Amino acid sequence: MNSPELTVLGSGGFAPADDGREVRNPSGYALALPSGDSVLLDFGFGNLRQYARAGLKMERIKYVLLSHFHLDHWGDLPALLFVFHYNIKPLGGRLTIAGPEGTKKLLGGQMAVSRYMEPSGYELEIAEFRPGEKKDFGEFSADCFKVDHTPEALAYRLTTGGKTLAYTGDAKPTPGLAAFCAGADLLIADAGLRNSLPHKPHMTVSQACELAREAAPRLTLLSHLSPDAAPEAQAAAAQSGGKLAAASDLLRLRL
Repeated sequence: MNSPELTVLGSGGFAPADDGREVRNPSGYALALPSGDSVLLDFGFGNLRQYARAGLKMERIKYVLLSHFHLDHWGDLPALLFVFHYNIKPLGGRLTIAGPEGTKKLLGGQMAVSRYMEPSGYELEIAEFRPGEKKDFGEFSADCFKVDHTPEALAYRLTTGGKTLAYTGDAKPTPGLAAFCAGADLLIADAGLRNSLPHKPHMTVSQACELAREAAPRLTLLSHLSPDAAPEAQAAAAQSGGKLAAASDLLRLRL
């Protein structure tokens, strides 16, 4: 049995950098389960091509978890459904998409615009998490926690193969978030803002580092990096003694 492996599809925010050499794709992560099947944690625009660039098999995508409804976190989901409609099918003939309350309405609206996103040759299950709910998907389980960002925004804690991954999604500092993430093998933390911008709907690099200190995971991946925040995240990682890492597109990490 393989240990779970994370591939960073997108480590940036919604806006591209002015310098083309610093452009990052928007949020998206692929977690390879011990079986080889993939769980997508968000799937921002551009992530479909990133998944292919990583050498991952499209048919192994079996689950998608959405943290919230900002377009940089789900913008390539219609493209994935379009591919599954016409071309590749998920192995086992089933795809599960889960997210906050409102996910069914979101996807229903997309399919009403284009029937070419409707499932063809496979079954599509759409599930919704209530804040604080836990769901068992068989090969992994997922707990969720309401965070301060948008009204529906959730953090997730996934357990599979004896390993745990915590993902803040987009979040300001939120009471209880450190306890929710505590002791994870890997914590993916929103560090989207430079330290001089502490009052926006994201964590600064320093706030993400404080979350890491409180939650004490084995490793914290600072991600959702704006061009201004990236140098601060890289500096924090370099000084952390291996406890922090700065995300980059197509980075791979074993849990």
